[in-house]
Amino acid sequence: MLPVRIQIIKLRALKKKERERKLNQIYETNKRQIREKYKFCNLYIKGLPDNIDEDFFRGLFEKFGRIRSCRTVRKELYQSYLGIKRSVKVSGFVCFEDSKSAKDAMTELNNSNPFPNHPKLFVCFHQTKAERNEFLKLQMINSTNKAFQVGGEGEQPFGMFKSVKGLDRKYKVLLF
Repeated sequence: MLPVRIQIIKLRALKKKERERKLNQIYETNKRQIREKYKFCNLYIKGLPDNIDEDFFRGLFEKFGRIRSCRTVRKELYQSYLGIKRSVKVSGFVCFEDSKSAKDAMTELNNSNPFPNHPKLFVCFHQTKAERNEFLKLQMINSTNKAFQVGGEGEQPFGMFKSVKGLDRKYKVLLF
């Protein structure tokens, strides 16, 4: 049997807040790495029927490639003041092994109707809440710009959005 070498390192004891901060940093970096790794492999599906089960949902996406994970989420909606159950909102998440399979599934199933007598599916890449809010803000700004667009290179009308140079991010400001 080979001798085992053990190396002992002497460090100062960390306070509880320091330990928590260090562990939280490690957790956040691992979480960020996993999110970046599966950024274009994870799909969000909206508009699923109320009675869908996990097996049927998995079967719907399995034909596009190997699935890493698959889950449906049910959210019960209530009327605000009566407390009567109104309906169930079902959405789902599918994470593929590679991004090509996810892209194929998204292009084929987005705005398709695999369920009879049910609205079309909405399939897109999963976004965090912050990413989604940023995307919607930019989309709204761009649609507002198109609505107020002027034919020439002259003055912009009152309430027009304009890019501001010199900022480190691409912001648009409202001119008055």
